[in-house]
Amino acid sequence: MLVSFPMTFLCDRRLLATGWAKYDTKYAEPATKMIELQYDKVLEDSAIAKITDCPDTVTTTDGENFWKKTVTGTSKPEDAIKTAMAKWWNSFEIRGFGDDRKNTNAVKSAAHIAYDKATKIGCAVDAGEACLKKGLLYILCKYDPYVSFPLEKYHL
Repeated sequence: MLVSFPMTFLCDRRLLATGWAKYDTKYAEPATKMIELQYDKVLEDSAIAKITDCPDTVTTTDGENFWKKTVTGTSKPEDAIKTAMAKWWNSFEIRGFGDDRKNTNAVKSAAHIAYDKATKIGCAVDAGEACLKKGLLYILCKYDPYVSFPLEKYHL
């Protein structure tokens, strides 16, 4: 069962664009060049193809955020989506994108969400029978264009 993906997580991106995104004890400067992401079916289809039936290994490339969770038959995919989004954004909330950045997966995940030149996003969630037999739920989001690494300080 592929689950439709709620776009409510884009609130973090909107907060960053307007200067209301909090990190550590401060607020980020407004990302005034950031535009609203449009949902893209082609990116969604690509994400679906990559995670369908919860393959044993998922190799992500630049422009992708991936998350997997151990679940039971009573787990709610919607809760997992919220948790994944919070995890992807968490590194920004803790320390922002200051000068002392390391390009860890956590920083990359937040950078994909915050990248001001990104215009499209497509996501997939697989909580189907094949995944549940493995006790897994997979979530993958793809961004276009995507930020390249190592990170440069975002431009205002």
